[in-house]
Amino acid sequence: MTVFTSDGVGGRIAYYRSVVRPKMTQRQLADAACVALGTIRKIERGERGVTDATLEAIAQALGVDPTRPG
Repeated sequence: MTVFTSDGVGGRIAYYRSVVRPKMTQRQLADAACVALGTIRKIERGERGVTDATLEAIAQALGVDPTRPG
């Protein structure tokens, strides 16, 4: 299981959530990705890494390709 801990991952998630998908709250992203709200918050703040499965779920909820370089 790969866990991404790069500072950029959480920042990119926050960017896509707030800029690319305007008005998508952390709660809406958490619900759409079937991920706990606290997990989304910690990932965006860089306090927690993200597994491949979680990253794929978040990317799908945001409508982005998780393999696309930031």
